[in-house]
Order: sequence, then structure tokens, then C-alpha cells
Amino acid sequence: MKTMLGVLGWVVAIAAVVAAATLFAKNRDLEAELGTYRDEVAQLRATSDQQGAAHNEALAEAERLRQEVAKAESVSPSPSTTDEAAATAAPVDETAAAEPATESQPNQGNSIQRAQRAQMGVLVGMQYKGFLDNLALPEDTMTSVNDLLIDSTIDAQQAMVEAMMSGTSKAKDAKAKQDAIEAQLREQLGTVLNQEEMAQWDAYQEVADVALYEALLDGQLTMLAPGLSEETRAAARTILAEDLATELDTFFESDTIYTMDSFNQAQLAGLNNGMARMPETINEEQYGHLTGFIDTIAATFQQMKQK
Repeated sequence: MKTMLGVLGWVVAIAAVVAAATLFAKNRDLEAELGTYRDEVAQLRATSDQQGAAHNEALAEAERLRQEVAKAESVSPSPSTTDEAAATAAPVDETAAAEPATESQPNQGNSIQRAQRAQMGVLVGMQYKGFLDNLALPEDTMTSVNDLLIDSTIDAQQAMVEAMMSGTSKAKDAKAKQDAIEAQLREQLGTVLNQEEMAQWDAYQEVADVALYEALLDGQLTMLAPGLSEETRAAARTILAEDLATELDTFFESDTIYTMDSFNQAQLAGLNNGMARMPETINEEQYGHLTGFIDTIAATFQQMKQK
């Protein structure tokens, strides 16, 4: 699944580079904070329980003393006095009964995970739409396949981020980790797909990278180069995606240290290669829009390098 190695710098080149690069680290930090919060709540609850028990004992002792005083004075407690004592104790019982309700705290950790899976689900849909649309799968099987793809994409992105942030991993070593994750995914898919469907999976893997890059480029070209005609945008996304995939294949076979900057430079080289292959039928105005698009990407990469 080498595509995920290419997603980070490309998808976030326009939107949220730093956020994507630190997503998993932040999630782990938030989970740790939530764990600490839950521990503190549990301690407070235990303290509250102890205080409640002590309060109940004090009330019982007060009632016992009241009864002893009343007996000593040979005055029998009236029904109204007894009812008042019972009514005084009642709120304590109600509080104790309501106490367990405080144990239900909003599970922010699950919310974070759901948001993360939703983000990865978008990428999975973009990358594997062509594959999934060709399968006539029952709903439950399709759900299982989607879940496996999302889980694998999350694992791939986490491994990619860790390799990039290490500052010492070679590009080819990062790809080796991705290959291992992809092999595991294929094994898991084999438990829910039949032999013919797995053959379709293997065939689609040959074009999955370009399919994702085309989808990403189409959105970025629409946003950053709105002056392009539909014909020019279609030609550009196809050519740029092909050269982007080719350049990244070369990058991930190299001993280059895998950093955000080295990865971005590989992407920029692929995009420039694609620009050199644009058909002559594209007029000067349309070519100018494409040049502006590439310049925006280059400027964004440069800003990332300076941070």
C-alpha cells in the first residue's frame, strides 16, 4: 500500500500538513489525558462514597442520641418527629441511589477514533471506489471489506508518520513496512472474499495509486485552478497522477532519508515531469492556470520546509 506513503504530503499540501503529520501522536496524548481524567474521577467518586458513608453514620448516631435523650426525658417521639427524621434521611438515600449515574462520562476517546476512521474512510473511498463498485457483495460483506481497508489504512499512515518523524528511516525501509501491512491486508481480505474477487483485488492494486492521485488532483485542480476547462483538467489530472506515481515509486526504492522535505521534493519532481508532458493542444491561457497550480504547490512545500 505504497499509496499511503504518498498521501501525507500530497493531501495535506494544501489543507493541513502539520495536523496530519502529528495526528496519531496527538490522539495518543489525548487518550492518555482521558485515562488520567478517568482515574481522577474514580478517586473523587471513591472519596465521595467514603464521605457519604461517614455522613450516614453521623446521622444514625445523631438519631440514636436523640432517641436516648427522648427516653431519658420520658418523652415518646411523636409521629411527626419520626416522620421528620425519616424525611431528613431520605435525601441521603436518593443521592446514594443517583450516584452511579455519574459513572457515565462522555467517551471522548471513542469520538476521536470515530473522527479518525471517518477521515480514513474518505481516502479509502477515493482509492478503492473502482474496485468496490465492481463487486456485487452483500451488505455485511461490503461492511467487513470497508472496515479492513480502513484499519489497514490507519496502520499504514501511522507507520508512515513514525518513519518520517524518526529522521533516520530510509525511504525504501518505510516502503518495506508498508509492504508488510499490505500483505497482512491481503491475507485478511482472503477470509471474506472468494478467489475471483481476490483476483480482482490483485489486478486493481496495479492501478490503485494512480486512481487515488487522480481523485486528489481533480479536487485540488478544481479548487486552485478554477479557470481550467473540463477537458484540460481531465488531461492534467491523468498525466500528473501518472508522473507523480512514477516519481514516488523511484523515491521509495532509494536510500534517501524519508523526511517531509525529501518526500515533498519527490512529489514536486513528479508534478514538473507531468507538466513537461502536457499536450500541445493546451493553449497558453490554460497552461498558465496549470503553471499557477504547480507554483502554489511549490510555495506550500517551501513554507513547510521553513517551519
